[in-house]
Amino acid sequence: QIIGLGTAVLGVTSLAAPVLTEHIASTLSLLVAIVAYLCCALLGCKSSAIREFRRTLYADQLWPNHWQDSVSELKHALAQGISEAYGYNGKVILAKARDQQYALYSLVIETAAIGTAILISAWI
Repeated sequence: QIIGLGTAVLGVTSLAAPVLTEHIASTLSLLVAIVAYLCCALLGCKSSAIREFRRTLYADQLWPNHWQDSVSELKHALAQGISEAYGYNGKVILAKARDQQYALYSLVIETAAIGTAILISAWI
């Protein structure tokens, strides 16, 4: 969705490109917008990429690994597996969220640069 919004903003701006590129300052602002759009697209794709999540112990893993353990040892193994999976998955989710946040920042920079180019073209 972030990439789509960035594409729409840049696409609508391209309709006014002949007017917006008359001044060097507005052209530079548009170049900043294009770079910000590329960053937004790359970060958006990175955050959408499939990542490996850690699963907790399931029945197919429990029997081969813990068939000889007592009930309390089995409970401990389950709790430890859940705890380790929670910690690992939390880091993966935070990394995806961070990439989304940076993509959103890039979109804000893109929009601000396009707004600057429009203002420069209107005033000069």
